[in-house]
Amino acid sequence: MVPSLPEWLWGFVLAYQGSGVLNFAHGAMMMYSTYIYDELRDTGDFVFPISVLGNDRINLLGGTRKGGISAFWPAFIIALLMAAVLGLLIHLLVFRPLRGAPLLAKVVATVGVFILLQSFVLLRFGTSNETVRAILPTDTLTILGTRIPQDRFWLAGIVFFPLYF
Repeated sequence: MVPSLPEWLWGFVLAYQGSGVLNFAHGAMMMYSTYIYDELRDTGDFVFPISVLGNDRINLLGGTRKGGISAFWPAFIIALLMAAVLGLLIHLLVFRPLRGAPLLAKVVATVGVFILLQSFVLLRFGTSNETVRAILPTDTLTILGTRIPQDRFWLAGIVFFPLYF
């Protein structure tokens, strides 16, 4: 469930250019948001990082949307909002107080956030590997004897359509 290396590096460089800090928690932030998305799509449950009033999860999507493609958009939007809230909290609680601190202190703080987010995932989602189900069709097409996954054509359309319209 961890994003690919180019995505991680792009975000790492973007965060460094914006803040001047090597944010080692960047990948953990993406991982945590991905786990939130996967749990929402599979079970409909939003999992809190810590127990709130004795509850560690709340069902947001109801029983009819669980697991299907109809659960994609609500799960995606909620996970995206959670990622934004997580980024805001980390900025307000970690980076803002360290504005005048030495660079090494900021880097150590990002490592601390990295460890904290990994611990949240371990406690709330367990140690088993998760695979996020595909959104696009996974069938293959045979063109001139070569088998090509259908999702490649969908991705090309998704990428090129906004460029020309």
